[in-house]
Amino acid sequence: MARGLIKAKMLPEGKEVEFEVEKPVKVSDLLKMAGLSSETAVVIRDGTPLLETDVVKPGERVEIVRVLSGGAKV
Repeated sequence: MARGLIKAKMLPEGKEVEFEVEKPVKVSDLLKMAGLSSETAVVIRDGTPLLETDVVKPGERVEIVRVLSGGAKV
């Protein structure tokens, strides 16, 4: 299978990033590639939050939103 890109907008930073993948990846794996976890971030596709077990395919665009809580400073 040909390699493809998953494009993501990192929030709240607004930074656009691309992940090169060979096949669809689980949300948990995509977060690992971004250096994050499901405890610290949420992946959103078309306005819908995804579960760790959901799959993101090459060619798709998502938002990765870092979760802030309890007085965290940015």
